[in-house]
Amino acid sequence: MTGTAVVFPGQGMRTADLRAIVEANDPDLMRQAESLVDPNVFTRAGESTRYAQPAIFCVDLVLWRRARGEMDGDGPLAYSGHSLGELPALVAGGSLDPEAGLWLAGERGRFTAEVARETEGAMLALLGFSVVEAVELAAEHGVHLSNDNCPGQIVLSGTRDDLERVLRTAEAGERRAIMLEVEGAFHSPLMEAAVAPFEAVLSQVAFEPPQRPVFSGIAARPFADIPAELAAALTRPVRWTETVKALQRFGAEDFLECGPERVLTKLVNRILHPHKEEVSKL
Repeated sequence: MTGTAVVFPGQGMRTADLRAIVEANDPDLMRQAESLVDPNVFTRAGESTRYAQPAIFCVDLVLWRRARGEMDGDGPLAYSGHSLGELPALVAGGSLDPEAGLWLAGERGRFTAEVARETEGAMLALLGFSVVEAVELAAEHGVHLSNDNCPGQIVLSGTRDDLERVLRTAEAGERRAIMLEVEGAFHSPLMEAAVAPFEAVLSQVAFEPPQRPVFSGIAARPFADIPAELAAALTRPVRWTETVKALQRFGAEDFLECGPERVLTKLVNRILHPHKEEVSKL
């Protein structure tokens, strides 16, 4: 699998089956999450990012462990994760202890959920817009580009009132836009209050040099300063299109998604293989 990049999804998936997946693959991890984070971390994953982030971390991790056990040769070429998915990517790459990763996922979820409640933020997906168009629209309405997921799928973050004005502007121009069912303006300056407390917990974790490169989703290159870039990712946009292209330039010939759905697989298809039905998936 020397030409394979392993990618890990973050939020944006169904949460109903997360506990069953973890229990079937690693019941000890399930109990650890319920003890370390919250007894209801899986059953309440659909209620708040507070619970969704550690629950998704666990699912990504157990699916990675299952995939790793089936791999031949020297293993993957590189790793990356979309937003929260950077934490299991760092575990897979050998930079982060799994228990520390779980703790970070729980704290990240807690801090961002608390700030989300205070800021009344939201996120809006623009469909069929170019990045240039999205940036211009964001500047016009005082909101922020938060995710460049793939060609034709850009996400903006801001206050709900401002994003509703963006939505009306898009609809008036007969363009498609969808308000996302999230509780905050993630990957935008509205998350600034979560940065300092997350930096504080990151400072308590030991990060090792990765065994294989782990690509940062905000820099579209291998992590240079892991704690600093993980903290910065709370307020900076996810450059997923650029990250996937950077992995391809690095030598990735196919992509393996360690997640319960095909969230990133579909994005990778649209970035690199717009005419192929599917790339490899766990």
